[in-house]
Amino acid sequence: MKTIQPFVDTVTEFLTESVPTKDLPQSDTIFVFGHYEPQVAHHAAELWKKGKAPRIVISGRGRDAIPDGFATEAEFYASLIESDGVPKKALILEKESTNSLENVLLGMSACRNAGVNPKSVILCAMPPLLRRSCATFRKQFPEITVYGSAFPMPKEWFTSRRISRLLGELERLNEYAKKGDIVKVEIPNDVLSAAEKIRHRRGRAAISEFRGGLSSPPAAAKTVRTISRIDHPCYRDNEEAQFHERKQTALLSERIESRNDVSRAFGE
Repeated sequence: MKTIQPFVDTVTEFLTESVPTKDLPQSDTIFVFGHYEPQVAHHAAELWKKGKAPRIVISGRGRDAIPDGFATEAEFYASLIESDGVPKKALILEKESTNSLENVLLGMSACRNAGVNPKSVILCAMPPLLRRSCATFRKQFPEITVYGSAFPMPKEWFTSRRISRLLGELERLNEYAKKGDIVKVEIPNDVLSAAEKIRHRRGRAAISEFRGGLSSPPAAAKTVRTISRIDHPCYRDNEEAQFHERKQTALLSERIESRNDVSRAFGE
C-alpha cells in the first residue's frame, strides 16, 4: 500500500472536488447524496450550523446496507442531522432515488415541491464522489451554481477494494459524460498516469501475495489475467464479463486484506 499511496492521493485529490469550508459562500441549499457513512450527514449538519445554507435536502432511498431501523438512506441521514441539532423544519427528504442521477433529479423535484428554488447549492457526498456529483448537477441544472464540500478521509479508508472503486470512478466520468448524465470532465495527464501506476503495481503485488502462500501459482496467474482484462480498453466494452472479473478481484482483495488485518474505517 505504501508504494502506491502517492498515486492514490493524486487520484483522490482530483476526484474530491471541494471548496474549503472557510471559503464556501453562503448558499441557498445544502444538498446531501444518500449513503450509509454517517460522516456525510454530520458534515452537512456542521455546514448548516455554520450558516452556510438555511435548508438541507437529503436525497436517497438506497439499495443495500441501509442501517437497521430505517427504510431509506434519507431517513437515516435525517435522524443523524437532527441529532446534531438541525431542526426538522430545515430538512427536505427525497426517498425514491437509487443512483446519483436520480439523486439530483428527484432531489431537486422534492426541493421545488417544497417551495424552494435554489440558485446555489453546496453538495455533500462521499469525498471521492464529489467530482461526479458536481458534474451531474452542472449537466442537469446548469443555471445553479454548485460547490462541493468534503470532510477529511483517514488513510485507513483506502483498502484495496476501495482503491478499485477509485479507479472505476475515473472510468465513470467518461462513460456518464457520453450518456449525457454529466458534463464532460477533463482528467489531467498526471491523474491518468497515477491510475495506470496503481494498476501496474497492484498487479505485481497480487503475484507477490500469492507467492507468500495465499493460493497456488495457477490462481496467481488467474488473478493477473483478471486485473489485465479489467484494465484493457477492449475488455471494458463487455460489461457482463467485466462485472464477473471485478468480483473476482474484489474477492482476492478481501483475502489479502484479511491476511494483513487491514482496518476498515468507513462503508463503501
